[in-house]
Amino acid sequence: MKISNNTVCGKNIKVIKSLKEYQQYVDRNDLSNLCYFRGESRKYGRIVASAFRQYTNELKDQTRFLPFSEMLKDYRYEVSTEIDPTARKHFLYYAQHHGLPTQLIDISKNPNIALFFACSGSVEKELPSYVYCFNKNEMIDISKLVEKDNDNDLGMRGLFSPEFPKSVFHIYDELTKMETYHPEEFMNLFVSMCHTFAEDSKIYGEKELPIWSGLFDADSLLKETERYLKSNNKNVLEKSLARIIDNLSRGRLNFLVVDYRYKMRIQLKKKSVTSPEFLKPKSNEMEYGCTDLKLLLIVLCHFYIEVKVTETKLKTPEVAEEHYFLMNFPILACQSNVKFDRIGKQEGLFIYQASWSIIGEQGVYNQQYNPSLEFEIYNQKEILLELAKIGINDKTVFGDHDSIAKYLKYKYIYQK
Repeated sequence: MKISNNTVCGKNIKVIKSLKEYQQYVDRNDLSNLCYFRGESRKYGRIVASAFRQYTNELKDQTRFLPFSEMLKDYRYEVSTEIDPTARKHFLYYAQHHGLPTQLIDISKNPNIALFFACSGSVEKELPSYVYCFNKNEMIDISKLVEKDNDNDLGMRGLFSPEFPKSVFHIYDELTKMETYHPEEFMNLFVSMCHTFAEDSKIYGEKELPIWSGLFDADSLLKETERYLKSNNKNVLEKSLARIIDNLSRGRLNFLVVDYRYKMRIQLKKKSVTSPEFLKPKSNEMEYGCTDLKLLLIVLCHFYIEVKVTETKLKTPEVAEEHYFLMNFPILACQSNVKFDRIGKQEGLFIYQASWSIIGEQGVYNQQYNPSLEFEIYNQKEILLELAKIGINDKTVFGDHDSIAKYLKYKYIYQK
């Protein structure tokens, strides 16, 4: 089974009506080894971290986005003297654990835990629940960056801008691991981003955004990226990839790579840090194009973010919203090296949802996710009872006294 998070190949949806059916599909396709899982009690439209949701003030009948970075700092001020040094060091995870809105999205290594969360909020409804599967090989681990910058929103610009070389070095190293150990996923990621570039350039056009001018042949790039992402034929993939890279090397993108390298070296020089090999000028690169696809991917990310910031100044929020989530950025994952009790019970880790722009009261534009596979779940009450029989219930998933009481209540209602 081909597992890919790109948006071109269409959604892969599997309807599930029993625990047995779910487990058989997971085992048959080796999903426990290929994916991480998230359960949601209903379809929300987009997978969004709590920091980027709107909250309602019933007294004023108003909804608004909350200043989550300020809230996190206030929370640290209120509780820091009462928690141990380990919790203070991993404070973002601690805040998520206690319900403060953060940029983190809970996921689990255990497909049954995700199924429990999908079903537990829907037992009184007839609508389906959902379990989303994410290809773990398409994720970038930014745990070290999160640990170093506990109180601040890293943001897309902070991850890919030449103004923040340490973050860029980390992203480059993680992309190197992906390219080395999971080359198919790396190439799908790279080509998906190129596809989005071509798609967006046609949507907006050079008249409205002259910055697109001369970057590439959009029609040809769109055609080749679609061919690549929809094919499983090795010869087709190799020929399409060669055409994609040739298309990029003929345009103005080479100048962006050279400019990006130069800005990074300036930043490092200010800090008396030696530039790594991938930032050094390459001979004939202006003529033949950049062959380091990892660097090219980072430059594409940086350029796209800068363009999107420009778009927010040119477009109404309604128009920008329609196309704002097309970019297939790498999925950013993080995990505390200290397991808080509930995280351990839930075999949990997190997706870090990065944002890059805020438009007044219109809200935050943030990274969008396209799961590799969606399970559409029915018969939630029956599935919960089946899960309880194999030890997946409120008691084992949460472990606090309230949850144990809830577990015992339903045990005596449905199982005695």
